[in-house]
Amino acid sequence: MNSRVLSLLVIIALAISLGACGKEATPVRQTEQKTAEIQADYSLPKTTSAGTPINYSFDLGNVDMEDTPDSSCFSEIGYDEQNEVLVVVFRDSGSMYAYYDVPEGVWDDLYFASSMGSYYNKNIKGQYDCEKIE
Repeated sequence: MNSRVLSLLVIIALAISLGACGKEATPVRQTEQKTAEIQADYSLPKTTSAGTPINYSFDLGNVDMEDTPDSSCFSEIGYDEQNEVLVVVFRDSGSMYAYYDVPEGVWDDLYFASSMGSYYNKNIKGQYDCEKIE
């Protein structure tokens, strides 16, 4: 039996079994459309571990990072106004974190704080969804 005949028999058997279950066989065109929809789901925006969507346009490479030589806590900080993402690099570990849905006023207050580490601990840490970038 050649592969075309075998494939046809499998399709017929599947159609019959679906009919026996009270389900209609899905036309090929609809199946292709569903596959495209599932693949499109993978292109949806990334989310934080808490499920907060990360905007399509957020790109870490577009965040202007500022050196913070006077901070004992951070070596760099940056902010993406459009997506309200705060990015910090810890001086000791070199770890980089992105904090989401951070209002611009919080960024301003952090930037101008007399102690960035104290401000961060009181007003940012544990208050916003975040993820470790590096």
